[in-house]
Amino acid sequence: MNFLLKASVAIIATAASLTACSTKQSSNNANASTSQSTAAPNSAMTSSLQPSATNRSSILAAAEPFETLTEQAPTASKTELLNLIAKANQAAQTVSPSLDPQHQADMTNHLKAISGAQTTNNRTEIALASVEAYRTLVESAGDAGKIPQAVSLLDYSGFRYQADLSARPVRWSDSGNAVMFAEQKWASISDRVTDTTLKSEFSKSLEDMKSAQKASDVKAAKAASTKELDLVDKLESFFSKQ
Repeated sequence: MNFLLKASVAIIATAASLTACSTKQSSNNANASTSQSTAAPNSAMTSSLQPSATNRSSILAAAEPFETLTEQAPTASKTELLNLIAKANQAAQTVSPSLDPQHQADMTNHLKAISGAQTTNNRTEIALASVEAYRTLVESAGDAGKIPQAVSLLDYSGFRYQADLSARPVRWSDSGNAVMFAEQKWASISDRVTDTTLKSEFSKSLEDMKSAQKASDVKAAKAASTKELDLVDKLESFFSKQ
């Protein structure tokens, strides 16, 4: 069995294991998972179950391979892409027992969407499904840590925006929704940012993303979203020191 076939089998196996604790899906699952991955960002999901500190750390760690997959899917070689998907797949399998049934079902859908997009070599769809998996894990981890959940969701917004830019044609409408989502998350934490330079720079990065989106300027949009993602790292550093 070659490496490509092994990776595909691994993804399908993980999707099946994630479904084990949830209700069986209908025959329209493939279409539903694609729609979920490409739909506009909306309000964060909530869960009545809050994971333990240990589980929370594990879940957030599992989100990282999906962030990497989102970022690199549009340009990675086929071999690199297979490795990235395998790592994300393994991360999802590892933390599945720590997720509530709804988030398990959501992850199953995202993994199916990634697998389907891999089959057709649709790199944008892989990135979109992966960034939604990242968001699902971030939201399932709760908001009890030192770094606000909103900071990770600002990361999500920037990567969603960049995934939209990789599409042909560019998904300008969805990129606008990604900026709106980011603005909501930024508004929820900006008053806590006492570093005035960082606060001003981050606000400007969102303004630049919005302006580039409205002007359908790909070059400016890439520059603005890259700046936003760099500033998210600075926000993480800021909150970690509080």
